[in-house]
Amino acid sequence: MQRIVWDSWTIQHKFGLPAVSLLPAVQEPITDFTFAQASVNEWFYYTEPILLRDADQYAMANGVEVRAPFMDHRLVSFALSLPDREKSNVRLKELLISSFKDQLPPEVYQRPKKGFTFPWEQWMRGDLRPFCTARITNFADRIGSSYVKQGWNEFLKGNSSISWSRWWTIVAVEDWIERNHLELE
Repeated sequence: MQRIVWDSWTIQHKFGLPAVSLLPAVQEPITDFTFAQASVNEWFYYTEPILLRDADQYAMANGVEVRAPFMDHRLVSFALSLPDREKSNVRLKELLISSFKDQLPPEVYQRPKKGFTFPWEQWMRGDLRPFCTARITNFADRIGSSYVKQGWNEFLKGNSSISWSRWWTIVAVEDWIERNHLELE
C-alpha cells in the first residue's frame, strides 16, 4: 500500500495548489501498481521516517530499549530489490516465514495477525463529523476546490476506496491554519 496521502499531481491539478517538492515528482496520477514501487514507497515514506522514528521516541520516553530485527540494511536492500513475481500471489509475509520456518515453532508463524488502530473512520463519520466537515469545507473554500468537498461527501457515504487518512490530513492542516490565523497566498 502506498502511504503518500496526496500525490503532487492531485495537489497541483485537483486542489489548484503549487506542486509540493517533498513528494515524488509525478506528472499524472499513479495508476500502475507494482509491488516493487509500493515497497520502496513504504520504506522511504512510512517505515523509515514514521514507524522507526515513533518506535524509537516512544521507547526512549519509557526507558525501554527496542530493536527492529528486520531493519538490517542488507535485508532491507534485498527485500526492496525483489521483483514483483516474487511478491505476488503469496500470503502476507510468506517469504519471511519460509526463510525461518525450520527455526520457529508453528505457534509463532501460524498465529493470526494482531494490531491496534484507532477507529478514525468511525469517529470521522460519527462524533467528529461536524468538526471535520467544518474544517474540510473551510479548506475547500480557502483553495477554491470543489474536488475536496466532493471527495469528503463520497467518504461520508462510505466509499471504501477513500481512506480516512486523506481527509484527516486536510482537517489537521485547516485546523492548524485557523489556529495560527494564517492565509494562503
